Amino acid sequence: MPVFDTYASRVRRAAQAGQPDVYVYDALPPFLRHQLNLIFIGCIGPGETNGWGQNGPAWVMIAGMLEREEESFTEVIRQRGRMRGGCAICMDYLTNELRDLNGVLSLIEICCRYIAVRAEKGFEVSPEQGITQHPKDGLEEINDRFRNAGVGFKFDAGRIMRVDSEYVHAEVVREALSLLRAPEFKEANGEFLRAHEHYRAGGLRDCNTAALRSMESVLKAICAARGWPHGQKTPLRS
Repeated sequence: MPVFDTYASRVRRAAQAGQPDVYVYDALPPFLRHQLNLIFIGCIGPGETNGWGQNGPAWVMIAGMLEREEESFTEVIRQRGRMRGGCAICMDYLTNELRDLNGVLSLIEICCRYIAVRAEKGFEVSPEQGITQHPKDGLEEINDRFRNAGVGFKFDAGRIMRVDSEYVHAEVVREALSLLRAPEFKEANGEFLRAHEHYRAGGLRDCNTAALRSMESVLKAICAARGWPHGQKTPLRS
């Protein structure tokens, strides 16, 4: 659903007018977690207590992926029990996990990817299944909620990405991602996305290396397209 322009939001916006984009990266406010909770349930459905209702399989799949990859998620299962169902466990983790921010962002990313697939396949709302929000609208609202909360992440190109400036992201990062989707830049696109992963994790050296490799791959692709000779086997040294 659309983000309502309430009196409180207008007051906050007026107070921030003229200030540069400033984001936090080490915490998700409780109310933002609650808002994301509502969006995910609206776009994926509530599931059932035992996880096997009409939307249960989707939540079981999401919970299964997190259980395999994130140790902090398994703690939630051990403490609260598997029988509560995939949806309940995931939303409990989203709401209450405070130690492992990367794990929570991983859950958000997986949910967003699932919603993005629904959007690509043209799924609509389905009240009988408890799906009350259109997937495309849900993805847009998620990024709006991140921005309004002053949290420096957004879902773009199938991934949760760190955003340091809305201007830079809109004018540079998104344009680069759009261009790198071309088949001839497949290798460069992979390196560019890896650079973002390293950056989000605080690995600036690895981020710089991956970014330079991406640039190198772009230059090689351009040279190949124009028939210009270049050293294909010359690796970039970190």
